Amino acid sequence: MEKKEAGTRKYLIFGAALTIFAIILILVSQNSESSNSKSPKVLTQKSSVSIFIDSPTKKIEQICRTPECIQLGNRIKTLMNPKIKPCDDFYEFACGNFANSSNFSSEASIIRHGNRRKLRELVKIFEPITKSERILKIFLEKCGQQQIVEPIFARNSTRQIFWKNASFTQLLIEVSQFFSEDPEQILINSIFHKKNIFYLKLRTGNKYRPKNNKYSRKLVDFREIPSPKFMNLTQYIQFLLPETERKLAENWKVLVVQKEFEALEKYLRNKMNLKSARKMLKKLWKEKLELYLVKKRKTSGCFKKAEKLFRGTLSMMFLNKFVGLKTVEKANNFFEEIRNEFIEQIEKSTWIDKKSKKLLKDEAKVLNTSIGIPDEYKNLENIDKMYSRIEKPENQSYLELVENLLKMNMEETFLRVAQAQKMTYYAKSLVHSPNFHPISFRVSYSAFDLTYPKIHENLPDWNMKMILGRTLGHAFDAKKFVKNHEHIEYPKKKMNRKTRKEFDRRIGCLISQYDKFEFPDGSKSSGKRTKNEDSADKIGFDLAFRILQRDLRNSNEIMEKLQGLEEFSIEQNWFLRFGYHYCQKPYDEKAIEIYKDEVHSAEKFRVNGIVMNSPEFSKAFQCKPGSLMNPKEKCQLFDEK
Repeated sequence: MEKKEAGTRKYLIFGAALTIFAIILILVSQNSESSNSKSPKVLTQKSSVSIFIDSPTKKIEQICRTPECIQLGNRIKTLMNPKIKPCDDFYEFACGNFANSSNFSSEASIIRHGNRRKLRELVKIFEPITKSERILKIFLEKCGQQQIVEPIFARNSTRQIFWKNASFTQLLIEVSQFFSEDPEQILINSIFHKKNIFYLKLRTGNKYRPKNNKYSRKLVDFREIPSPKFMNLTQYIQFLLPETERKLAENWKVLVVQKEFEALEKYLRNKMNLKSARKMLKKLWKEKLELYLVKKRKTSGCFKKAEKLFRGTLSMMFLNKFVGLKTVEKANNFFEEIRNEFIEQIEKSTWIDKKSKKLLKDEAKVLNTSIGIPDEYKNLENIDKMYSRIEKPENQSYLELVENLLKMNMEETFLRVAQAQKMTYYAKSLVHSPNFHPISFRVSYSAFDLTYPKIHENLPDWNMKMILGRTLGHAFDAKKFVKNHEHIEYPKKKMNRKTRKEFDRRIGCLISQYDKFEFPDGSKSSGKRTKNEDSADKIGFDLAFRILQRDLRNSNEIMEKLQGLEEFSIEQNWFLRFGYHYCQKPYDEKAIEIYKDEVHSAEKFRVNGIVMNSPEFSKAFQCKPGSLMNPKEKCQLFDEK
């Protein structure tokens, strides 16, 4: 009987507990409904976490939990130094622990190294399909069989060139091969910077270069030739070609190589007797000079050589394997979004007169883009057509193949200039930063620019928009408001005097700010030298952040935080990812010396210089007025909202 009563008592207690639990659930549900009438609840789509959003903002926040988001969020958090307050030094707050977390010099170098490693591994195992890929495979095999050689003297250094018999085109290609430099870049350096690059003085090697050689020739020697005003580079070259060839015909002297001959004789006399040395010199004089010291076999340099000789082929391989056409299309759409935002901000800026507004908006509309791969390399047929000039590569020696590939690349580059085709600029390396080329009025991004963590289908889009905006900002930096540079007229850049004066005042604000930044050794940055890059940074940042703010106001836009940075708001996530992009090791003496001549500001100055001029940053991190990152005077290139 007692057992029966004990069992009944247990059931009664259990029933009472269930009743109490049900009452609690009803109360919670009623409270939730009451709260929901004031502030709607939104359940995140990808996350299992419910986030309650105030109705005025109408934004849907959630946590991005993809592997890419988790990896990037954890990486950013690892680099942060929580001991530093963001309002005191945001760069140190975002990147203060970078030196302790990596052996690389910067976060950007880690990304470049990773992309190179992926491409290097792909090159080892790929099966060639196109003609250019087949030649690439042959090149790598022949290169791998080579012994490392140390050139004693420059390649073809005793080849005699007659000015009288050489055309300008031939001379330019010869110089390009001699210095392993693109003809286009040689012309640009010669015309713009008056560098002593365009000379056919024969030299005995990189270390031996006579200081005075009256027989040197360079492109700037022909600057006395009158040039019509308002020419672009292509027109200038077209005008220059016939006049240059006439000049060359009048200067018929053979390039003198006496100093080089004497240096070679002196070198050989230390290795053998005078008679043998002169006998060898006599033989070499009739042939092109190729003296090498054979060392151990090594193949690590083959990939670097392939990067230069097979840019289009490798770009296409990397694009197809690691990027994809969808990502390229996405980046193009981002750029159009940035372009439209720029046009809108120009229209809203009251300090720009109507004529200048139209000028800038028209330029923005016609700005060319080369995203992922240069236009001339996008068609596989065009690439194979280029490489069809290399006949029977399997029967050529390694040096012959290199010579022919160099010549093919140089001729192809120069023909695009000399034939007045639309010039495109592409860096010699596959791994280069996005850039703006003022002559062709084009912004370009390599395939390596379209990879994680800059852009990825499983990452929020903030970072890539910021990079695209910065590069577009380069098209409209201080160069647009200055006098013509040499013979080159920047397209449609005549500005109203009042507008230009106001622009100078706004740029002057940036200059004075960046002049105050100090390196660890006490030396200061030069805002005047870096003003074009600083203004591009500012323009790009403003454009990208305005798009972010518009998305935050859009009730249909889902905004994602990175997992690992959940405690930070969407805006704070954005700023942290911006700072992460520029993380690098503290500046040593060598780095400081480099930055003293660099047109870019040091990474720390770039980050802090941007955020200290951003009212949105001060609001996001609640920086007190007068703090280091929230100064009273803020520099604005666009009008404030």
